[in-house]
Amino acid sequence: MTAIEDPVEARPWREDDGPAPTVWTWPLTDPPAPWVRQNGSWRWAPVTARQDWPDDRVASQVLIDTDGTTSKSHRTY
Repeated sequence: MTAIEDPVEARPWREDDGPAPTVWTWPLTDPPAPWVRQNGSWRWAPVTARQDWPDDRVASQVLIDTDGTTSKSHRTY
């Protein structure tokens, strides 16, 4: 059985990374919303933006309750 690890948060773009990623956004009223593993628990996380990087990486910015308190924060994975 393979252990499932929490995702690693992506760092922000910097000028020395080269061209900036293309960013796509969704309205908060109808975003896609996957389950994200955070602190060992699965949490529902609406996607607020997708970043397509020139080197073919893709990062999703999600609005997530990181600690179970119902206070939500943006995180990019």
